Amino acid sequence: MLAVVAEPPEIRPGDTLDLSILIAGVEDPSETQITWRACGSFDGFFGGGGAQYGEEQPDEGCGAGLAFDLGEGPTAQLPGVLTADLFDNLDVIAMTLGSDLPEDIVDEIRSSVGIAFLVEATVRVEGKLIRATKRVLLSENETPHTNPPPPQYMFDREQAVIAEPSDPLRCVREDGEPVTAAPSANIELAPFAGALVEGEDGGPDEEPWLETYNIINARGELRERKERAFYAWYTTAGELDSGSTKSPLRNNIWRAPDEEGDYPLWLIVRDGHGGTSACELTVTVE
Repeated sequence: MLAVVAEPPEIRPGDTLDLSILIAGVEDPSETQITWRACGSFDGFFGGGGAQYGEEQPDEGCGAGLAFDLGEGPTAQLPGVLTADLFDNLDVIAMTLGSDLPEDIVDEIRSSVGIAFLVEATVRVEGKLIRATKRVLLSENETPHTNPPPPQYMFDREQAVIAEPSDPLRCVREDGEPVTAAPSANIELAPFAGALVEGEDGGPDEEPWLETYNIINARGELRERKERAFYAWYTTAGELDSGSTKSPLRNNIWRAPDEEGDYPLWLIVRDGHGGTSACELTVTVE
């Protein structure tokens, strides 16, 4: 499972959340069983290392506590009535944040930062059981933050690749032609997202779609952070120079396999704050 995409990654109580998943290496998708759950349990944000609530943290998934079944299939929905119930349920808030936080800090987190809940996808395929979890923010922010735009990049400097409008988890060549490579060729992969802008500190250029968000530190202080773009690359054939890239060195190199054929290449874009976009590209080596 390469990515779980929540659209949007931050929602207001009462709004509906759409979920989708990107799975690699499955020969017969009809044999894949995907089940979804949502839960309020989340390992403490104020744990070791002075973690700050609102930043990306690891989690343990939905345990035996409060959980809601969201059905089966490659997509799922967290209905608005459930998001409202989660946000208003003080027992769930205490489970998520801890029961020892002062009331004013809890109110600040709910209104300005957001309460992080988990969505869990469990996949049964080819005798294996694998699981992924996804953080979802519930907040009262007037302008909840959004996912990165659908992936787009230059393949071998001349072939512009974009997400297909009708299926954002699938990438195609912008002009509709097949994406091709010669056997054993070194292919440069160069993400782009419009004109890059100067970073906040006057440093390297950064993506124009990056957003700011609020965090609460271990002293209970409200602080602002800026997202950062991360690119994760995957393939089943050939070789990648790097599994992940980030600004200002976003580009990667894929060495195409020796054998002719059609091969998958995946790009996952993350903003470091729960936002994700992803797509799979088919490359014809000939």
